[in-house]
Amino acid sequence: MVKNEGDVAGSEVLQVYVSYPDVGLTTPLKQLRGFKKARNVIPGSAEGLEIILDRYSFSFWDESKNAWKVKAGLYGIHAGFNCDLLPLDGSVEIKDTFYWNGL
Repeated sequence: MVKNEGDVAGSEVLQVYVSYPDVGLTTPLKQLRGFKKARNVIPGSAEGLEIILDRYSFSFWDESKNAWKVKAGLYGIHAGFNCDLLPLDGSVEIKDTFYWNGL
């Protein structure tokens, strides 16, 4: 939910970042994996936003298999308004490593 606590209508972008477990590669601490904009939210109201994380959100390219890889492990999920302001935290556990090809 994005709530407008100000005095004028406004817009805000909600961002979702994923932090990877140790996948055997050097990865950024948090990777932007989704975003959505709440538009013209009137003062005192709120707008619900849904950002779906799919297999793309947890994948990295495995050169040895020539395929995308999602490694089993605990992934951090962080949401907020920029990479330095992420007040919502959670996690998702992927139980089994898998590979996939295509778009």
